[in-house]
Amino acid sequence: MADDHERIDELIAGYALRALDGDDAAEAERVLTDHVPGCDRCRRTLIDLSNTVADLGLVPPPLDPPDLLLARLQRELEPRGRRGVSRRTAVAAGVVAAVVVAGLTLSQTMQASDLRQRNRLVNEVLEYIQRPGASTDRLVEAETSDAAPMSEVTAPEAGHFYLLGTNLPPPPRGTVYGIWLSDGVESVFAGIFPWGPGVRIVNVPFDRARFDRVLVTLEERNAEPDRPGTVVWQAAA
Repeated sequence: MADDHERIDELIAGYALRALDGDDAAEAERVLTDHVPGCDRCRRTLIDLSNTVADLGLVPPPLDPPDLLLARLQRELEPRGRRGVSRRTAVAAGVVAAVVVAGLTLSQTMQASDLRQRNRLVNEVLEYIQRPGASTDRLVEAETSDAAPMSEVTAPEAGHFYLLGTNLPPPPRGTVYGIWLSDGVESVFAGIFPWGPGVRIVNVPFDRARFDRVLVTLEERNAEPDRPGTVVWQAAA
């Protein structure tokens, strides 16, 4: 999969359109976590398509085209056997055409501002990971040390890092995921991590002179915790 860029392009396009489910969605999440951060080509593809989708998300809801027009558009979109057109260009053109014909496939609860915010964070992470010495590491389960559905992206001498959660399960009723920075003795609450399908990203301010560990915990909803709750995932920061 690491070298199969045709397949990766298709997954990135489907992800940008929020049009994947099942095995394809799971495969896309693995690609976004394991392959894209280290691949210049795929980072640029993701940025280009995400920006295109974000812009199209601001237009009014599309009208269903008349049957005759829809048939004509479908014929126009059929491959014409032209040479010299890259697969990436073809995928991008197909994405835009699909949006125009069928309407943007977005979650019903996601507003355009939410999409712009998510795309902005994706672009920030892709730029951040190009810093010298930047790395991506998995958090681990607190009790078993198994790999967690969350990664951290860190860079030397940076005053912040990023947490990326992939398809995080809902926390127990009445709780949320809390983020804590710790030195093993003192812990400081750094905010809430949102759960849900897809990739969720949080920018975490970080003073590496004070802290060397990040904890993700279970906290009571709407509470102001003064000490970490039950630790779910953790990692050196």
